[in-house]
Amino acid sequence: MKAGGIVNSSCVDPDDLFILIASDVYSDMDDILQNIGKRIKKIRKDKELTIKDIADRLNLTRSLISQIENNKVTPSIKTLAQIASILNTPLTAFFEDIDDPNPVVRKSERQKLETRDGVSYEMLTRNVSCHKFEVLESTFEEDGTSGFHHKHSGEECGIVVKGRFRVETGDDEYTLSEGDSIYIDSSRPHRITNVSDGESVAIWINCPPSR
Repeated sequence: MKAGGIVNSSCVDPDDLFILIASDVYSDMDDILQNIGKRIKKIRKDKELTIKDIADRLNLTRSLISQIENNKVTPSIKTLAQIASILNTPLTAFFEDIDDPNPVVRKSERQKLETRDGVSYEMLTRNVSCHKFEVLESTFEEDGTSGFHHKHSGEECGIVVKGRFRVETGDDEYTLSEGDSIYIDSSRPHRITNVSDGESVAIWINCPPSR
């Protein structure tokens, strides 16, 4: 997981993840599930990968991948995270409207992800798989944390909107209050923790989008 950003599917246990989509984006869960396969198929083809490529890397059958893409089988979050990792694309890309070019994200339309570590992330940009960066609003419950120290390629920047955070990056540690901002070289191990009495909120920019 990126320190202030969204879920990194390669290092977070998918069973610790709950994905919630605003009701204004999809009318119900069936709509979400019926579109996941279509999105996986499009992203796979855009990256010029075959069903065999995906199946072999995940040690799954080609038949199963084909059934997932044709919405005949509903994959688990764990399987989705594995597919996202192979496609080198954010997990959230499977829940986006790939045919919607609208650059505006209304508050009621935000995609939301929550973790069992007391953090919720709301996407402020859509179709992140098509862009070079993503912007998120990260809300940390009291004592909420991004998890253990992670490192990955890229860079990120956060600004505190509310509350107080402890940011650990490499051997350094910083305390940030409302209005403070920080740049992080994502290749250094890093973690962010809410140290205020109550929830804390930050806006986070990740480049490239979280994988």
